[in-house]
Amino acid sequence: MGKLTRCLGAVALIALLANFQTESALAVPFNIACGGQANIDTDPPTLVTCSVGSLGTINDLTVSLEIDDPAGFPFVSDLEITLTNDSTAISVVLYIGDQVVSPEAYMNATFDDAAGSLAPTTGDVVGTFLPVDALSAFDGVQLAGDWTLSLHDTTSWQDEGLALISWGMVGDHVPEPSTELLLAIGLIGIAAIGRPRNGRGVSTKR
Repeated sequence: MGKLTRCLGAVALIALLANFQTESALAVPFNIACGGQANIDTDPPTLVTCSVGSLGTINDLTVSLEIDDPAGFPFVSDLEITLTNDSTAISVVLYIGDQVVSPEAYMNATFDDAAGSLAPTTGDVVGTFLPVDALSAFDGVQLAGDWTLSLHDTTSWQDEGLALISWGMVGDHVPEPSTELLLAIGLIGIAAIGRPRNGRGVSTKR
């Protein structure tokens, strides 16, 4: 019975240490560039996917977007822009333009929950702004996997040549425990199983 108790205690210790390491580790920054896409002012939406390989759970996330028209006639306020984590189907609306006839405008913006105001719905969108929906919806979500940016032009003037010049995700995440750490935790557990009780060694019969 004593050996079983020590064994169960060791298993509990391993689980406790693994959980402690994951929860208390310092978050580390990430900066993921996701490239661009031509002709994004479409209906149905243009979907642009970014595949991320970094393992770990998100602690904070901001999204940067640059949108312009290479021909010089951008109308970014025609767009509704949404980011989706494909693994969880969690979606966050970043921006909704006024979607009516408006002045030419481009976007070079960062969407951040810590910003002071929403992006303007008409005119140039330049600076740091609140997303329409909070990006904190992704907190605790696995960073690795596919992320899809949806760009939807719901006006009567689609296909005017808007281009996603670049987009990316910046923030910090808590990495998953390394193989070396899990091995060390396992060795601690093995040592706990084999430890004699009350400091006594194993006696030999005479």
